[in-house]
Amino acid sequence: MMVFSMMVALFSFSACSDDDKDESNGFIGTWKCVLSDQLIEADEVKTTNYLQFKENGTYISVTVYEFNLKELGPNTRNEWTVQSGTWKVSGNIIYSLIDGVSDEVTYNVSGNQLTLKSKTGFTTPLTYSRVADSEIDKYLKRR
Repeated sequence: MMVFSMMVALFSFSACSDDDKDESNGFIGTWKCVLSDQLIEADEVKTTNYLQFKENGTYISVTVYEFNLKELGPNTRNEWTVQSGTWKVSGNIIYSLIDGVSDEVTYNVSGNQLTLKSKTGFTTPLTYSRVADSEIDKYLKRR
């Protein structure tokens, strides 16, 4: 779980210039991870990751842990982490920075699908589907 959260956290990025906005419009919005070797789906916990890229060069990552532990009873609460930072894009590369850690991530947008692959961190591409911004609002409001 921690490994996936750390890899996703590498998507925080430095502010973009006006020239970069046209290149990045394709990935601005909220995305839900739908395909990754890093997602955890065990009997006990299911992990879901959301990314939200904003035009102002900021980024939010929400990782939700849905627990299915019978011994904890029917009122088991889900947990989530929220991380944020900034981004900058050049061509098809997103330059990321979060908590002093930087990375270069290639991206491709095809319709409502976003594929990300780190040049230095994780090597397996992460695939996301576009979702409504409201899907992560409940996690952001309860921080």
